[in-house]
Amino acid sequence: AEKDLKANSSDENLKKNLSKAYTKRAVALTDARQYASAIGDYRKALKYDETNEEAKTWIATFTGIYKGMNREVPAEGEEPEPLPFEKKS
Repeated sequence: AEKDLKANSSDENLKKNLSKAYTKRAVALTDARQYASAIGDYRKALKYDETNEEAKTWIATFTGIYKGMNREVPAEGEEPEPLPFEKKS
């Protein structure tokens, strides 16, 4: 999706597709309890589709959790890279 968008950066459908891809990975990261990395992908999803309600909701949820634990939310662009996923057999 990123390659397609680089080739045609003004295509709104490609932007939405990339937003969906980042959202799907963020959901997988959330399931894997890689919350800080998930925040980064949800933010990237919003970058490409400002109407992505799922991304907005999860960012707000994680922000609330971090603040409730008296921890700072990772700054945009400073989120850790996702850890490798292990395939389940």
